Amino acid sequence: MQSELVVASWNVNSIRSRLAHVLRWLENNNVSVLALQETKVIDELFPSEAFIKNNWHVSFCGQKSYNGVAFITREPPISVSRLTDFGFPTNLKGDLEARAIEITTSQQVSILNIYAVNGEALDSPKFNYKLSWFSALKNYLARTNAPSKKYLIVGDFNIAPSDLDVYDKEIWKNRVHVSTEERSALAEIIEIGFHDTFRHLYPNQEQSYTWWDYRTFAFDKNHGLRIDLSLASQSLLAKIKDVSIDKAPRAWEKASDHTPLVTTIG
Repeated sequence: MQSELVVASWNVNSIRSRLAHVLRWLENNNVSVLALQETKVIDELFPSEAFIKNNWHVSFCGQKSYNGVAFITREPPISVSRLTDFGFPTNLKGDLEARAIEITTSQQVSILNIYAVNGEALDSPKFNYKLSWFSALKNYLARTNAPSKKYLIVGDFNIAPSDLDVYDKEIWKNRVHVSTEERSALAEIIEIGFHDTFRHLYPNQEQSYTWWDYRTFAFDKNHGLRIDLSLASQSLLAKIKDVSIDKAPRAWEKASDHTPLVTTIG
């Protein structure tokens, strides 16, 4: 690659509610690609014009009130894959949820943007749906990854990979996001040939979180989880220059409960 590719990922918890935040952040950060999750809007109502007038290109896959993913890119992507291309299972109501979108950039980097199922609780039917969803993701990546492919997976994984990514492992013990089953599901994806870029660069760094609950003043106390991840294929790993968490937007008024994760590829 001839120049840096800066890929940011951010669960905005409603793009229409957080549009001003996203535009403000883009204006002040030099990024090539912004992957958004939990946009909560049907495609026809996505606020595309706000980005297009600032020379951004927009790709999205949404649904009413829930879920939804999108890309905001400086250059038009070479290709875009949406909802039906990944083989994900339907939810408990029999609906296919808008949780993934993939692009290929002009630098021939494939970027998969996911908003993983939350799972609710370990004894919930939604937890089994989450495990099925990750199994489908694993199968998709096993089909599409290749030794020479420059592949980056970003998004809200709704899994904290290890106890190092949890502010208090005892409080979170036997809860969704940190369970053995979820971590095993993530480990199976990594075993295909991916690497957690943040931990690759900062293996022992503590208190580096991307999500803080709205309740109990969690952000003020830094009681968070690292559940927004950036996974790189083996062929891309050597090109990862930096991975950073920008906590600033989490402190803004009416903020999302997540904050941007930025991966710099050079």
